[in-house]
Amino acid sequence: MAKQAIPLSIGRGLDRATGLGATQPQFPVDTRNVYGKDAKMSVRPGLAGSGYPELTWGTDLLEIIGMKATHDVLLVVFDRVSLQLRVYRLDPSTGLVQTLAALGLWGTLNANADFPVVSYDEADGRVCLAHAEDTYALRLPTVYYTPDFTTPSNVGTLTTLTADLDGSGVAQNVYFRAVRTHLEYMTGAGFGSNTEPDRGDVLRFSKPADPTTWIPSGFVLFGVRKEPIVAMRPVSGVLAVAKENETWIMDGAVGSAFTPRRIDANYGVVSARGMLTAGGKVFAWAKDGPRQVTTTETVPIGQPMELTSPLPTDLPTRGPARLMFTVYDIYRYLAEWVWPDIEAAAAPVTSFALSLWNPEDPRWTFFTREQPVTCAGLLYGTDLGGVVAPPEGYVFDVLAVDV
Repeated sequence: MAKQAIPLSIGRGLDRATGLGATQPQFPVDTRNVYGKDAKMSVRPGLAGSGYPELTWGTDLLEIIGMKATHDVLLVVFDRVSLQLRVYRLDPSTGLVQTLAALGLWGTLNANADFPVVSYDEADGRVCLAHAEDTYALRLPTVYYTPDFTTPSNVGTLTTLTADLDGSGVAQNVYFRAVRTHLEYMTGAGFGSNTEPDRGDVLRFSKPADPTTWIPSGFVLFGVRKEPIVAMRPVSGVLAVAKENETWIMDGAVGSAFTPRRIDANYGVVSARGMLTAGGKVFAWAKDGPRQVTTTETVPIGQPMELTSPLPTDLPTRGPARLMFTVYDIYRYLAEWVWPDIEAAAAPVTSFALSLWNPEDPRWTFFTREQPVTCAGLLYGTDLGGVVAPPEGYVFDVLAVDV
């Protein structure tokens, strides 16, 4: 009589009589993307879909943005056929996707532009969105989303940012390549004025507590004009300003006192989405790998991964640096740099993760996501309900979006 075997997740069998494995070791079952739950196996988060409503337009989800002030969720969507970018709203009270006026159209991408990357931040209840395109002539204008504070169930408005930055008396469209909130200000990089627009060295700042109002004198210059600012992040009360090969600090607590100070002449950040705030610290992925940014220097922290040596052969090839993005899981204290090849929609995707669970003993690892992940966002729910719950197995309201 043949021996009976009990199917297992790894090993494919167990001999009832002896308790020994009844299969050859060269035929294991890969269970890295499932976990045991209630005597069954469940798919890990990020593989079973987001659990949120399906978007019926577009080919690529560029950003998912959770708003602190209203708990709205904004979805920035790109369509490769029409080359349009649109912004949708997920109503936090119903979980339904809403279309903004004029279809939420941000703009139509120039056919010569790179695959679109978005820089965004929230200030005073509004979200500012910038097109992180290197070439000014191919850049979409900066826009901002304003919720309906009076009737929260209503969809808000999308407005093109305009300002009179050359003192002509006429407000013109603004074309930032990066935006970031700092103190009471919204800051925007890469745009001078209507008469001198292509200024990579210019960092402008809005009026305090008014992210939609900008004046000609509200700017600071950082280094050489043709070495553009790529990204910014607040650190210890000041603002870290990173170019590709330099890192600066903007000192000062009010606009009239803002001044530049260079802290690193060799290392900056390689992507508009490559800087991250995690555990009260700021990190940036530079040309030599991850670095911690302080108020006085940048410090390499990726030595345990030996990035100068060949990576494991089964690790997927990283996508272009400009498409890399970061996310910090505030519940797991996990910082992640994700390297998708969005244009090729290649999967799986390589990620580098830094665990800050023990701040005195940070740990690195790399792994793969099994779908072509394009972005990630932290959503802000409420005790009274809020957005639709994330997929089973993902305990907290953190969403890594797969398309």
